[in-house]
Amino acid sequence: ACASERASPSPAIREVGMSESARWVGLVVNAHARADSTRDAQSRTDALAALSELAARSSVPGANAQDLDETRQDLFGRAAELALALGKPAEAKRLAESGLALDPPAGPFRIQLYFALSESQRALGDAFGAATTLDRARERLRVP
Repeated sequence: ACASERASPSPAIREVGMSESARWVGLVVNAHARADSTRDAQSRTDALAALSELAARSSVPGANAQDLDETRQDLFGRAAELALALGKPAEAKRLAESGLALDPPAGPFRIQLYFALSESQRALGDAFGAATTLDRARERLRVP
């Protein structure tokens, strides 16, 4: 089973005849719950794998494209935060950049992605890049 399916889907998620998009939403909810309940490095690593795997899905049959991209941005941001907590700034940077590359230019999760990108750049020793990322976030998100 894949990492996201090992997140113990609720019985409703396993129902026969459930659409692929409804099943995917259930897996997203379970992956977030798993990330919320992490207590040690191994559970964080497992949650990171589940979130990353779901974020990597570029299409889900029956899902609205914009909703899918916004949900994927959320997943990428959450995964980037976990990667930072695990001391994996290069992985966090890759995840944040992947989320920022998605369509919704002003979606609700972009600020989370910009912060994760900035923190990963700082952790990798790129203070200038981190500051530039925050400036770009202010400009693109129109933050005073």
